[in-house]
Amino acid sequence: SMALQEEMSNSSDAVRELRQQLVEARAEAMRDELTDVGNRKAFNNAIEELMFDAKDTPNSLYLVMADIDNFKDFNDTYGHLVGDSVLRYFASMMKKTKGDNETICRFGGEEFAILIAESSMEQATERAEGIRKDIQAAHLKQRNSDKPLKTITSSFGIAQFHGDKDDAKSFLERADNALYLAKEKGRNQVVDEEQLLSEKAVDAKK
Repeated sequence: SMALQEEMSNSSDAVRELRQQLVEARAEAMRDELTDVGNRKAFNNAIEELMFDAKDTPNSLYLVMADIDNFKDFNDTYGHLVGDSVLRYFASMMKKTKGDNETICRFGGEEFAILIAESSMEQATERAEGIRKDIQAAHLKQRNSDKPLKTITSSFGIAQFHGDKDDAKSFLERADNALYLAKEKGRNQVVDEEQLLSEKAVDAKK
């Protein structure tokens, strides 16, 4: 009956929601102390669980790798304490605008990963663009002085989960390669895995 079908689909939504909360709670338990988002171990767990959940709807899971541009120079200029507060700021900004279908982790150093379930390339791109614009627009000052810090920009790579023919390593690799391409193209931009293919085609023509 229709009513039963409706109830079934509602209950599978509820189960999905509970699982997402579980993924979140686990990531929260494995927190990066500095930035208060999940740590690398949390990321490794979350990507496996979310890939498992998305195996029937592979095109619904996205990985956004975010990286603060020229962070090493920034650290060398202002020192690690200021560098740390910038990392904290970047993470808190992402957390503030976080959707219920997202798991945010610090991947390492100045690199963050956002896993977005039940999404689309358009939504994932919009999310990355939003973060990119927010950090660029931030007017950060050095503590105990009115001296403004130089503008911070960030680069992003986005990959889409391809289902059975994909594993965590290849999924992550595409996001990383897209991020690397964003850096190569001049930073402060979002590149998705589809652009990797067109760049490769351009390289082949050269």
